Amino acid sequence: MLYSLFSLILVAYLPGALVFRLPTFERERRERLAAEERVFWAIIISIAISSTIALALAWLEFYRFERLLLINGFLSGVIVALFRQGLRFEGSARLPNGTALAPIALICLGIWLYFPPAEYLMGGKDPGVYMNEGLQIAQSGSLVITDSLLASLPSESRDLFISEQPKSGTQAAHTGLRFMGYFVTDPDSGSVVGQFPHLYPIWIAIGYGLDSIDGARAIVGVWAILGVLALYFLGARLVGTIPALIGALLLSIHVIQIWYSRYPNSELVLQTVLLAGLLAFARAYVDELEFFGPVAATLLGLSMFVRFPAVLCLIAVVGAMLISTADNRRPRISFLAPFVMWQMVAGLYFFTILKPYVALPIEFVKNLTPSHIGLLVLGLLVTIFLCVSIQYKSVKIRVHSWLPTILGLVVCCGAIYAYFFRTPGGLLAPHDAFALRTYALYYLNPYGLVAALLGLVIVMRRSFWQAPALLLTTITVAFFYFYKIRIVPEHFWMARRFLPIILPMSLLFIGVVAFSGTHRTFPRERQARLRYLARFAIGLTFVALLGRQYVTASSQIMNHVEYEGLIPRLERIAETFTADDLIIVESRAASDLHVLALPLAYTYEKNVLVLSTPQPDELTFQEFIKWGHTHYQDIYFLGGGGTRLPVNTIAVEPVLSDRFQIPEYESSLNKYPTEVRFKEFDFGLYKFVPVTRERQPFVLDVGWMDDLQVVQFYAKEALSEDVTFRWSSKQSSVSIINAPPGSHQVTIWASDGGRPASEEPAYIAVSINDVKLGQALVTTGFLPYTFAIPPNVAADLGKATTQIPLFIEGNTWNPSKTLSTTDDRELGVMIDRVEIR
Repeated sequence: MLYSLFSLILVAYLPGALVFRLPTFERERRERLAAEERVFWAIIISIAISSTIALALAWLEFYRFERLLLINGFLSGVIVALFRQGLRFEGSARLPNGTALAPIALICLGIWLYFPPAEYLMGGKDPGVYMNEGLQIAQSGSLVITDSLLASLPSESRDLFISEQPKSGTQAAHTGLRFMGYFVTDPDSGSVVGQFPHLYPIWIAIGYGLDSIDGARAIVGVWAILGVLALYFLGARLVGTIPALIGALLLSIHVIQIWYSRYPNSELVLQTVLLAGLLAFARAYVDELEFFGPVAATLLGLSMFVRFPAVLCLIAVVGAMLISTADNRRPRISFLAPFVMWQMVAGLYFFTILKPYVALPIEFVKNLTPSHIGLLVLGLLVTIFLCVSIQYKSVKIRVHSWLPTILGLVVCCGAIYAYFFRTPGGLLAPHDAFALRTYALYYLNPYGLVAALLGLVIVMRRSFWQAPALLLTTITVAFFYFYKIRIVPEHFWMARRFLPIILPMSLLFIGVVAFSGTHRTFPRERQARLRYLARFAIGLTFVALLGRQYVTASSQIMNHVEYEGLIPRLERIAETFTADDLIIVESRAASDLHVLALPLAYTYEKNVLVLSTPQPDELTFQEFIKWGHTHYQDIYFLGGGGTRLPVNTIAVEPVLSDRFQIPEYESSLNKYPTEVRFKEFDFGLYKFVPVTRERQPFVLDVGWMDDLQVVQFYAKEALSEDVTFRWSSKQSSVSIINAPPGSHQVTIWASDGGRPASEEPAYIAVSINDVKLGQALVTTGFLPYTFAIPPNVAADLGKATTQIPLFIEGNTWNPSKTLSTTDDRELGVMIDRVEIR
């Protein structure tokens, strides 16, 4: 505990506190900042320092948590040794006052709301990729994974486990996928790189160093608290403490902030880095505090290591620098020099470490239409014209006076069009056309949208030149995403687009409207006091009603922990294997078991391969198994039904069967999610053994250790300990293995499962080798249905050295449509047993 506390101070407070106290860059002006903001900057600067050092170490394949502590401690020691008494404030530093209670309250609220975090270690989606990227950095010390198992594979076996190119634009960047979200950049050396930039994974690695898996999971909640604090201090400087506190409180309790504070994704890291960076930019550029120039450049530079769309914000910042000449401000070398350096480092990083990631934006640029290119050229020409003409005094005065008003009107007109008139058609998809409506109806409230727009106009008119970079960034990001949301419209997944900038600034603008004018000193005159109190009461009532709606929405997820119980299950599975075992997992085209393969490999350090297809080439697979037995003690297969392995020539024996469920919040298309569902894993574990058995009657107990012999069936189910079954689909199949010569009939025990009378009666049609054996109506209760096998088909079965599929086709029904249940499967019939004699 003491070690973790000491490490946390060394990583997230001490270096920044000492740097902030350096007697350079007019420290006496920094001292006059509020005490709580000074502490905030100590934390943020420490995080920037630790991020930079950790990224550099991992880039050099030299990261260890202990090395980060050592370097931070050395840096702190050097500062103390060089400056000693000079680090003490001279007495002009402001002491804490009542405003210090606001950030303390926000921190306490965040601690209550943002934990416990999700147990999201599995692959398949972005959060699992981030988590395993970070845990790999903690274990291997490198941004690029050196996968020794991948490197050891025979070249002729690689296609079994490295999937095909997913996108044409990434052909030159990688050779395939190791897991979903993990690109193979060099199969000979085993080089694999995660899909996403590494700043958030670096902090997962730091969290792992602080408190193992629990620390890695919790780090996103810490970033959520820092994001709320960044909004508060940014707002306090721009519009006053009361509107800033209201905006920060609304953000704290918002359902999306709470959801992503527990859900490992990078948006909250970007939220903190951008808001803090824009505040530092305003301090440096507008308040003329030179110290904050390098701080702003570093934070904005680090944003490129979070998500590539941060480039939109950087473009807006550059635009703000250019137009600020109208406010008699020139670019500052203390910001520009480190800013350019960071962009050069980011470019080198993307084109060396993350080539597969940057290939997609490059492809996007290549595919721009002439109209898009025309708009970009027009925007560039307008910018150049403004930069040139603004040098003239008369133009400068007009730009300074009219630009905030024009921008405010453009935003309002765009919002009116997007909310009331924009409709899908042609290349414009519904979720793009209705993006602003979705944001308002699901997450902000229509009245909240009106208030946010009014607040934007007020701030633009009163304070645009106090924070031009912040306001231009907000407008740029809003136009970009409300024009095309560029994401699958699942909720809450789609809402992450709003999290870094759009949502925090909307809530801050609502605070401005609600408490406009209340930041001034309480008036002495009676009439003025009454007006002040009335305005305050109206604003408080509006915020309370809006906050109540946000609390109601958030209350539905407060007691939910996404994938709770997954980590103990993964640990139990991992304990089944040793370092000398090899585990083969069926492909993602067969089942969802591939999502367990990623953490087994990159978190629990097991030798795991995922098949690239549900039907691997038989000869190649046989040769691989032979090779595997010379390199590993045992070879296992983890499957849930859906893979055809050449088990005629490669025998397997059952090891265990397991089934478990973990809570998963509803993910709905174009619909607000409201309920908790369960994600089910149903699998069998098998060990490859030498072929010793003779041909004998084929008997398959469906629903019990049948994963290698069924395809396109649903999960195993049981009516009792003795009766197991699976539901068939429209076309399911059973793999026939070693059927004896002279087989003359197939018998299938099936039931219609109590199909409602309103549905078409259930039937099955059975075929082998494209030869139809017959068709039968299936009734309620498990009964045998027997089909004769023609002599020529029987002869083929008796001579077969590979699996032969027995196809079971039929009509289906959907319980969710017929019975209004949550079961949306297309069900055929219940199959209990298959025999060939």
